[in-house]
Amino acid sequence: MAVRARDPDGPWIISPAPGNSAPLTVDPAGPDYQIAVLVFLEAPDFVPAEVDLLADSGADFAFVTLPLSPETL
Repeated sequence: MAVRARDPDGPWIISPAPGNSAPLTVDPAGPDYQIAVLVFLEAPDFVPAEVDLLADSGADFAFVTLPLSPETL
């Protein structure tokens, strides 16, 4: 899983998702965010913790959301 702040675009922060679950902490008063699900067809030897472009993550596919605005419930 990867997440970045938007407007301006920040770096993608990559986190492992054991059991297909990854907690995400956002600032409810903060910027919009984008989330990406990264798919690796084979287990990678190395995944960087931060990239500017998702292509640099080594993932075979990336599914990316539109910008999302946090809300306080």
